Amino acid sequence: MKDMTELKRAFDPTLTTNVDELEVCAIKVPPKEEIIEAVKNSPEMAWKQAKSLTPSLGELKDMEMPEIDLENIWNNAADSTKSLSEKLKNYWNK
Repeated sequence: MKDMTELKRAFDPTLTTNVDELEVCAIKVPPKEEIIEAVKNSPEMAWKQAKSLTPSLGELKDMEMPEIDLENIWNNAADSTKSLSEKLKNYWNK
């Protein structure tokens, strides 16, 4: 959220941080210092919690991945780059 606020501020320097921006999905995000202190005070508990939230290899293998046409994506990107290059070349050669 902080990064998004900084991005918004880049476009609008008058933007002020709102208390509501410190919540994610209606869950209040604890301050960074509080999270770091909790990990330092109980690294084993932090490790177990992180491990319990990480999918197993079996779960990763069972995930259905969408079909992605990488060749089409590559060709579109190449065409867009070529088009932009041509436009810039025409602009600068005027």
